[in-house]
Amino acid sequence: MDESSVSSLLTPLLTPSNVDPDIIEYLSSMLADLPISELQSKSEVNETVQPFLESSDVDSSTITSVVLAIVNACGGDTTKEPNYGESMQQKNELRKLHSGV
Repeated sequence: MDESSVSSLLTPLLTPSNVDPDIIEYLSSMLADLPISELQSKSEVNETVQPFLESSDVDSSTITSVVLAIVNACGGDTTKEPNYGESMQQKNELRKLHSGV
């Protein structure tokens, strides 16, 4: 998948969340460099985009939408795995709770 195709998927999903266009451009470039087999895996795509999107305060449902859009556009199976943005958010909340103990 080329960078402009990735960008055309990301921009409409991330612009309403006020994600910096430079981050969208960087993610588009990074995703375009991944092999198609990785872009067909929800876990691979999530591991790539989730840290950048969380740092931009993107909510878990938007992260999931981004992951699913990319995987779907690359012919991957979008039904196999759970909502990653939500599970990562839950893990981060648990880490915060445990670090305060």
